Amino acid sequence: MAVFKIARSNYNCRSCYFLCFSTTPCPSCDSSFPARARIQRPPSSLRFSKLECFRLLRKRGFPIPFQACGYVLDKMFKFNTTPVVTWGFLLEILDSGFPPNVYNFNILMHKMCKEGKIREAQAVFDEIGKRGLNPTVVSFNTLINGYCKSGNLEDGFKLKTDMERRTICPDKFTYSVLINGLCKEGRLDDANGLFDEMCGRGLVPMMSYLQL
Repeated sequence: MAVFKIARSNYNCRSCYFLCFSTTPCPSCDSSFPARARIQRPPSSLRFSKLECFRLLRKRGFPIPFQACGYVLDKMFKFNTTPVVTWGFLLEILDSGFPPNVYNFNILMHKMCKEGKIREAQAVFDEIGKRGLNPTVVSFNTLINGYCKSGNLEDGFKLKTDMERRTICPDKFTYSVLINGLCKEGRLDDANGLFDEMCGRGLVPMMSYLQL
């Protein structure tokens, strides 16, 4: 591991703090920071944002430590960083060559939907295909759930149609969310029709719908 000692008088070299998480060799472009040296933690008043560190790395021409990027991204998820901020960070590291992963997109969509940011969640969903990946049933269900909870059943059903077009089979969760949305709008006939469709596909209904 390449770890750096930063003198207390030189906290401006913030990119080196980001690099301390990396397992990559010490960048040859800056010989003033020897590999395997010790690192000192800065006082809390001088701590900085992870996104700023990443930008400084790129600006100064350091190799991008993707393992460190993944570590920072996981911490942003864990500590409930504002989803929009996390999304901005993810886009920047993806543009720098960080390997895309559907799991990360799904987590972001879930967090955005919980905050009612459905438009932003849709943008995350759309980015999955742009990055050469295919959305999973979890991707669709997450966004369908967000649309239904926001009262937008029309777009929820459009996503279900898109699922089937891509030969991704809706599961019990897909149907449960849509049926629940129909019931809340008093559309019981439509809910019953969707319930019958679910059963016709061999999906065991949830107990909450047995009296539908």
